[in-house]
Amino acid sequence: YPDHGSLHLSPEDIEALGLSEPDHVNIRSATGSVEMPFRVDDTLPSGLAFFPEHFSDPELRDLITCTTDPVSGVPAFKMGPVTLEKRPGSKPSSAPASTENAATPDSADTTS
Repeated sequence: YPDHGSLHLSPEDIEALGLSEPDHVNIRSATGSVEMPFRVDDTLPSGLAFFPEHFSDPELRDLITCTTDPVSGVPAFKMGPVTLEKRPGSKPSSAPASTENAATPDSADTTS
């Protein structure tokens, strides 16, 4: 199994961002940023992204503010605001940053 995943984006969002192979997407939130490859997902509506939560690389969860269920105390890393940017032909990496908008390990709003 691979230890890294790709950000799933709708064809409309890929076109709006001007993405093509071998571009990567820079995902920024108020807590940091990470670069990763993308893939087309025809099932996603425009403005929503998806990242499979079962990959350990990149550490996308670090971009999501952890909230906990008030009753069980279980942490929730399901969604959060992010901004996406094209990174032409770059390789995945992590770096501090800040911004707005929405994304998550399981599903992500990419509206800007």
